[in-house]
Amino acid sequence: MAIEFEDLYVSDFCPTSFIRLWTATDECGNIATCEQLITTVEEGDCVSTPTGLEAQSVGTNTIEFSWNAVPNSVACRVFGRPAGSNANITLGTAVGTEPSNLTFSAPNLSDGLSIEWRVICACELSPLMTTPYSAWVPFTFTTDDNKNFSGVVEGEVLNGEIYPNPTSSTVFINSVFNEDETLTVMDLSGKVVAQYNVTVGSGIFEINLEELESGVYFIQHLGLNGQSQTFKVVKNN
Repeated sequence: MAIEFEDLYVSDFCPTSFIRLWTATDECGNIATCEQLITTVEEGDCVSTPTGLEAQSVGTNTIEFSWNAVPNSVACRVFGRPAGSNANITLGTAVGTEPSNLTFSAPNLSDGLSIEWRVICACELSPLMTTPYSAWVPFTFTTDDNKNFSGVVEGEVLNGEIYPNPTSSTVFINSVFNEDETLTVMDLSGKVVAQYNVTVGSGIFEINLEELESGVYFIQHLGLNGQSQTFKVVKNN
């Protein structure tokens, strides 16, 4: 059995954090993969993990994130990801004296969209000295401004299947697809590498990944009325 690893993503905010993808291949060509998040934190005054994380919907396409100010911090970065995925998407950076909130807007926020988010802060930028990451916190977006959804809110989640996985070219998603829904393909850093629109309602959707480099990708399906589902797929050459 051959075991290999590849460092797929290094954060530009905390260069001592990265994701390592391990791949094991047996003599029959069967492949298994797993991801490992490796983080090292410099010792010093900046060791207080951000706490008190809260989020609320403040507009049709806007979320306000807040946390307890970290003593001596000069910048804090907020990361998000689709609930249940392993992505680490930069939502924004708050800069100033002990920043404690960030307002994030995006045109594709829809009612019932479930995400997870976390915060890391820096007390020095040169040389870089950061806190540990906070824990991931669940949040479900709603446009009802009279409610605070910092915790988990149950909503309708689409349950589909993706195959083949791993793949070297095309994948098929077996689910419910309605006209005008969208599917977005993202790499591990959260960068959008492809996006598709559903033109005709159906029970299966085909996505060609042949031109993408090998690695791990996430395919997010945003359905109507806030339904959503996210798939992780391994692309091999």
